[in-house]
Amino acid sequence: TSIDLGPPRRAMPPSPRAYSLESVASPGHFVRHRSLRLCIDARPDPLVEAFAFDASFVLVPGLLGHGHSFRSASCPIDYIRSQESHMVLAGYDGSAEMRTHATFELRRASDERKRPGTAPGGGGAASGGSGGSSSEAESDEALKTCLMLAGAPGHYACLGKDGGLGVQRYRHSMASSFQFRLVPGLARAFADDLAAPLVCDEALASEDLSAGASDVDIPEALLQPSFSLPRPGERLSGGSAVAATGARGARPLPRTFEAVD
Repeated sequence: TSIDLGPPRRAMPPSPRAYSLESVASPGHFVRHRSLRLCIDARPDPLVEAFAFDASFVLVPGLLGHGHSFRSASCPIDYIRSQESHMVLAGYDGSAEMRTHATFELRRASDERKRPGTAPGGGGAASGGSGGSSSEAESDEALKTCLMLAGAPGHYACLGKDGGLGVQRYRHSMASSFQFRLVPGLARAFADDLAAPLVCDEALASEDLSAGASDVDIPEALLQPSFSLPRPGERLSGGSAVAATGARGARPLPRTFEAVD
């Protein structure tokens, strides 16, 4: 008996890039974080900046060294991860557990694909003769995907009846609950630097400030130790706030990183 791992084809969207996840089961509703729990809410009209950032995530290479991870646009060192049976937002701590639960294999949802073990139907979708190589980046601006946990094959992010996101084994009978459209990040309407590395060069920023650069808006109090994106082998430690800079100016960050020997 074969094990059903859900959609068989990998999705390879361009990254790093800011995306929002629109629910296929509830069109017009987007995944966002609220009190660190992930849920879906209707997109407000007109779009509100706070909602746009809470519902935007930067797709980056997976923290495990493969797959993908989703970094929050509004909390720059927090990632989407699974925690027990829930999907939450959590700060990166460098642990193997964090990297495992925050890494996903993106699978391309397709209504034409047949459940493993069933007889092929019309349309030839199961023949493998079309669809392109999985190594090629997807160009579809509204790619329909499923998020499988890298550490738990066959288990996916799933929309619950209460509007919250949880983790369940894939079930074809409720496929739309596992499907999300990967669309350009809503926060891109307010900032175009979301996918830029979060690095603050203290010397360069101080030089810019002393030169009176008109396009730099970095409070001197935020010019603290440099911050860079976490890498495997690093863990969080206590320390003063650091700042990430970009087109939107400085963003205070609550923690610093310390390398593990």
